[in-house]
Amino acid sequence: MNVLIDPSVVLKIIEATSSLQKEAAGYLTGILEEDRLIIKDVNIPVQESSRISVKLDADVLIEVVNELAKYKPGEIICGWFHTHPGMGADFMSQIDVKTQTVYQRLFPQAVALVIDPLEYWKKQDLDNRTLSLYRVEEGKPVELDFKTTLTSREILKLALKNLREEKPISNHISAELILEFSDIIKESRKQLLTAILAWNLIIALIALTVISIILF
Repeated sequence: MNVLIDPSVVLKIIEATSSLQKEAAGYLTGILEEDRLIIKDVNIPVQESSRISVKLDADVLIEVVNELAKYKPGEIICGWFHTHPGMGADFMSQIDVKTQTVYQRLFPQAVALVIDPLEYWKKQDLDNRTLSLYRVEEGKPVELDFKTTLTSREILKLALKNLREEKPISNHISAELILEFSDIIKESRKQLLTAILAWNLIIALIALTVISIILF
């Protein structure tokens, strides 16, 4: 099974849990396309937790299912996440394995995303110690490979971040790429002018119609 994770899912989890010294958990939601699972969002409910454990209320699961059916038809619960603050994400405890086994019975394609937000802030890197994805096979956790999806807006944010932190754009981008970008801007400008002209024509026609009705 191929797994794609929207980067916003990881960002939301890290942002919500990075200041916590206790474990946190929530539900992963997304869509299943043939043999590809796409994790698109995360639900982080109010929960009971301690330094080494976390408990999700069963009623919350029902609420998430109802919300998906009402507001995001086509999306399903495709797993859960939980944090290991300061302990690394490269393992699943026995309780984690039992929990994941239950989720796989409820949702056959379910996965378990483990994140250590404290380790991430320490290293500023998403490796196996900070983020790992698992399924359970024959009673044992098996780590899964996954890829991330990037929207055009996210790519732009990354580019702007690099511009702030790295060398100026003219120092490491080729002249050909700059020309290509310039052509894109010119084409966008043409499309915008065409759209403006079209709207002006529509407004003019409406005005003429109103005048004709008034006069005749």
